[in-house]
Amino acid sequence: MKSSQMNDRSGQTDNSNTDLRSPFIYREDEALEKKFDGRQVRRLMSYLRLHPRLIVFSLVATTLGILVTLAAPYLVGKAINVAVGDKHPNTLLEYCAVLIVLYALNFFATRFRIYYTNLLGQSVIQHIREQLFHHVQFLSLKFFDERPAGSVLVRIMNDVNSMQDLFTNGVINTITNLFTLVGIIIIMLVLNWKLA
Repeated sequence: MKSSQMNDRSGQTDNSNTDLRSPFIYREDEALEKKFDGRQVRRLMSYLRLHPRLIVFSLVATTLGILVTLAAPYLVGKAINVAVGDKHPNTLLEYCAVLIVLYALNFFATRFRIYYTNLLGQSVIQHIREQLFHHVQFLSLKFFDERPAGSVLVRIMNDVNSMQDLFTNGVINTITNLFTLVGIIIIMLVLNWKLA
């Protein structure tokens, strides 16, 4: 009898704990996984159009860095074949000087790319935060009563920070990798299309 009563009490305790926890779980937060929607992506990309100058600067710096990155191995190969193979030390020094200039350009291009992409991401997120803050001001009190404070803060803080990482790193890195891949394919086809 005592054991059954204890089991009943433990069962009641477990149920009470779940009942206490359930009001703090916002059900809509549990079902955030949705199918890919291209309209949402286009909506996010529309924020980039608000800063065309930053986009141009970022793309110019990115393109310059890619060109330098792709040109350096080609010059190293030429230096090995021409200067080292034919034993022309002066030519080797010329190639080394050109490589130093290219690596310096790559350094500055990378610095500018990081600066302008971060500035672009911060500008976009500032615009989104302003829109979000303006939208929250006009929500009804019922909206906040039906939702835990944590769910609203997650939308305002964490989700927006994730979007900032998307704009700052995701988009630019995708463009950079795509341009680099295209450049490598073009160089391989130009040098020797049979081996490519």
